[in-house]
Amino acid sequence: MKSLLFVAHDPGGANVIKPVIEYYAQRNDIASHCLLLGPAAERIASALPTLEYHHIASHATPNFPQERSVEPESLFAALDAIKPDCIFTATSFNSTLERLAVQFARLRGIPVVSIIDFWRGYAMRFTLDGVLSAPDVVFVADGRMKHEAEVELPATTRVVISGNPHLATIGAKYVETRQNAASQVRAPLLRIRFFCENIRHYYPEKPVNEFSVVPKLLQSLIQCGFHGEFIIRPHPMESRDIWEEEIANYEVGITRGGKRFAAKPAIAVRLDTATFDEVLRDNCAAVGFNSMALLETASVGIPTFSYQIAVPSDYFLVPFEEYGIVRLAREEDILQLVNSSPLYISNNNQETSAASALDLIDQVLQQFLTK
Repeated sequence: MKSLLFVAHDPGGANVIKPVIEYYAQRNDIASHCLLLGPAAERIASALPTLEYHHIASHATPNFPQERSVEPESLFAALDAIKPDCIFTATSFNSTLERLAVQFARLRGIPVVSIIDFWRGYAMRFTLDGVLSAPDVVFVADGRMKHEAEVELPATTRVVISGNPHLATIGAKYVETRQNAASQVRAPLLRIRFFCENIRHYYPEKPVNEFSVVPKLLQSLIQCGFHGEFIIRPHPMESRDIWEEEIANYEVGITRGGKRFAAKPAIAVRLDTATFDEVLRDNCAAVGFNSMALLETASVGIPTFSYQIAVPSDYFLVPFEEYGIVRLAREEDILQLVNSSPLYISNNNQETSAASALDLIDQVLQQFLTK
């Protein structure tokens, strides 16, 4: 029996590869193995206990203590023991896990495919210590991503549009929930959820981040008459402690330009404790900069906005209008956020359904697994 090894670390990569792992977990003609670290281990292992999981020693990634990396020798020894016929990876920005797995495959002549979840850093995802080790095949979400990936990756790497299985899956899963929300009597928006991207830690040189924008956004919401909850949802790789301190400051007021704007009782600011399933079922509006979470909320029909007021244009990489995300480019646009209400998108902008995406991925993999 042929064996397929899945490798993942980052949360975005875990999301997009999870439907693929679930698809092969139901197959009895292929032995599926998983090597997972970080958020991927938390999101996938608990949901798919029947797969064969392999453990490897890891350590905190330098400068990114909440992320995990591995040493080449230890990973290569584990992969030599597993002996996969094909390796399927997600991609990470800091962890060495997927990069080393691709490097291992290249050295051993094992077919390797990867799936990319975001519109940025295609070559960087497969580069370690200045050396690019690219997969045989890379699956991408859409035509734009395909073009950008082909520019950065070697001509020997085949780039295939599969769509995003994760977005397609959740879009279908929450249809009934969003239909019910849309059918309810219109009421004032009572909850706004702000999605963080951990910008200050990942990009300390950037002049704008969540901590600089949230007070401005809160002030704008007060001026637009919003009376409800403002829920801050930290990035999965971000410490929540610093947000606890920030929220304590918001409790006594919002400072801007030397003035103090009372946040209470108009707006209750708190840290998010909901599961992501609860988030996608919630009657709320979503706002952030450029987070993949915005594509997730938009895909299920939650009113979704990208805050772009006085934010440099190079912050914005995801497709917005294509997924129904509204850009907040001027102060007066904040009213669109305040006046939004639950809606249902009957035909989201996924280029493929989850089933067709997985069928296409399987067709490509079969070229390697039947050799």
